[in-house]
Amino acid sequence: MRAHLAISCCCLALAATLYPTFDATAATVVVTQKGRAFVPSQIKIMVGDTITFRNDDVVPHHVVSHTPLFPFDLDLEQPGQERSQTFTQAGQVIVGCDLHSSMEVVVDVVKAAQ
Repeated sequence: MRAHLAISCCCLALAATLYPTFDATAATVVVTQKGRAFVPSQIKIMVGDTITFRNDDVVPHHVVSHTPLFPFDLDLEQPGQERSQTFTQAGQVIVGCDLHSSMEVVVDVVKAAQ
């Protein structure tokens, strides 16, 4: 019985190593909106990471991506509010503000090193 238990534990540990069900290294980073600009204006994250867009400005913003690879719309964000978006695909995503066309942040989403 102990041998079966030991073998089962080893197999489960090996399976968990080879086939992880979640990314334990996923991070949340903050991009602020201030002075009608995204800060920073370019960021590199990994697939599975989340960006929280925080409105530290005195005017509302509307965070969107029209990038075909990863379109999204986070709706109107009043001063002091924040919205979050998790990035699930690798590639470059251009994020802007539908209210202020000059605002842009380039998000480079990369796969984790294998």
